Amino acid sequence: MARNARRLQTLQRQHRIAVIARREAIGTLANAQATETQSANLAERSKTLARTYSGTAGELEGSDFIQSARFAGSLAGIASEAERSRALAADERGLAAQRLAEREQRLERLEDHLSSEKREQNRTVQLRETADQAMLARKLLR
Repeated sequence: MARNARRLQTLQRQHRIAVIARREAIGTLANAQATETQSANLAERSKTLARTYSGTAGELEGSDFIQSARFAGSLAGIASEAERSRALAADERGLAAQRLAEREQRLERLEDHLSSEKREQNRTVQLRETADQAMLARKLLR
């Protein structure tokens, strides 16, 4: 009985760890999705601003034009970096989704194993109770 109880405790501990790992995988997926969205928004805003500042060429003269062009170039660089960041976040999101699926499968397997172990333990207890009752009945019949 002690061996079965230890095995059940071990499975329950593994189950709790699997639940925590699943929760962490969900958090990682959410963070990757948020990062991807932020990067995409930043890239789009930077591109829009870069187009706005580069479109003022006919309205500016001399040093103002040079500063505006530099600023537009900087915005284009930010947009490019944000686009790379979005792509990395998309890759991370894909990996996080895969890890989450693996964690959920493991959790499901552990839940099945845990319920099976509990059923087995209950069956063992019932068999012992039945055996004890039969022995008590034999003693009373003597």
